[in-house]
Order: sequence, then C-alpha cells, then structure tokens
Amino acid sequence: MALIKCKECGEKISKKVEACPHCGNPSKKQSGSTECGSLTTIIVIALTIWFVFSLYDDSQYGVPQTTTVNRPVTTTPAVVSDQSKWRKGGNLHNGTAREWHEATENNKLATSADFIIRANAATTEPLIKSRATELKICISEATSDPKLYSMKIAEAGAGCIILMGYD
Repeated sequence: MALIKCKECGEKISKKVEACPHCGNPSKKQSGSTECGSLTTIIVIALTIWFVFSLYDDSQYGVPQTTTVNRPVTTTPAVVSDQSKWRKGGNLHNGTAREWHEATENNKLATSADFIIRANAATTEPLIKSRATELKICISEATSDPKLYSMKIAEAGAGCIILMGYD
C-alpha cells in the first residue's frame, strides 16, 4: 500500500483514502472527476480559439488584403452556384446546443462549413464538404447531453476542430 503525506496535518495516509483519517482533509481523489475535467478543458480551449478568431485581423499584422481580379467566367453561373449551394443558409453560428439539435441537417452542415472555412481547415469544395460533415457529427455528439444545451455552438465547433486536428 502506497503512503502519502497529508497536506493538512502531515500524517502518513494511504493514497486510496478519500479523506485523512487523522484530520478529515479530503484527498486529491475527491477534487473532481476526470470526465468533468476533460469537459472543462475542451470548453476552455474552445473559448480560447473563439476569442483568437474573433480578434484576429490580418491587416494589423501587415498581411496584405486580397484583391479581386475581374476575369471572365469560364463556367455558367448555375454550375458554380450548384457546387456551393449546400453551404448556404447556415445560421447557427451564435446559437446554442439546444438550437443545434432542433435545426435541420442542412443548416447544421452549412454552419459547420462556415466554421471549417473560417478556421482555414479546407480550401477545396470536396474537402470543405467532407470536413464539414465530420464537424457536424462531432458537434452533435459533443453536445448531445441535455445538460450542455446552453453551450454555444461556436465553442463546441472550435473544440471539435482542435480535437480533429483541423486547427
């Protein structure tokens, strides 16, 4: 049996006890569950990423703004709009997990695509759609517990983007 020193009274106690038998001081074991700690870590990371994304402005770092070059369109506009039509209509960016779970699958996918594009996690239409689909699933699973229904979807999305390695 491994013994440790009680931080309160200094007596030797077993690592497995919930509290010191001498003074009643709780051991580290009681300080919090791993599940809660992991969720807290994900939320803190998500908030940090959201904060960084919301404040980032390319122009303040001397990064030149992109310029629009007018070139003749080589495909018909109907073909171009059909390729990205699935990305239109996402409006859950500032919504909660409850709103996410009540929304249509198309709205979730379009919102996920916006998050992927904003995070620069994909540049081609097929990759955007693939990663947006994965992100939609991750957000849905991460916020499936009704206790998390007040969580902001942007936070869940940022956490998922990190967990999936798209950052």
